Amino acid sequence: MKIRGFAFVGHPVASLKRAREFYETVLRLPEPCVIDPPRGPDGDDGFIEYAVGPHDTLAVTTTWFCGEPPAVLSAGLSVEVEDFEEAVAHIERCGVSFEMGPFEGARCSIAVIKDPDGNQIGIHKLKEKPDVSKRS
Repeated sequence: MKIRGFAFVGHPVASLKRAREFYETVLRLPEPCVIDPPRGPDGDDGFIEYAVGPHDTLAVTTTWFCGEPPAVLSAGLSVEVEDFEEAVAHIERCGVSFEMGPFEGARCSIAVIKDPDGNQIGIHKLKEKPDVSKRS
């Protein structure tokens, strides 16, 4: 077997409407591609995907758990941001608490938040690598 890349990262959620509000407001993900049209009495069940980059997709779904709160959360997702300080300020304005950080490490800046269902999301900014070719 040869792995060519990751197909998607999936987050189980209990409410598709609540998840969309979080992912589109707090993380500012683009309009999702709806794979499984919303269903159920209140249209709150389904499966959606957010295409973030050319090979990066986040699937958000209630279908794995038939709309029940997930028993097992995802292993976590980390997103690379352009401006770490702006991302932290935006998250604070949205009223989302940090589970860890924000802090600056030797190679990156990182903070961890959770979506409304408890799935962890890392907010990450990799520092520029030093140019070792210019060392004397």
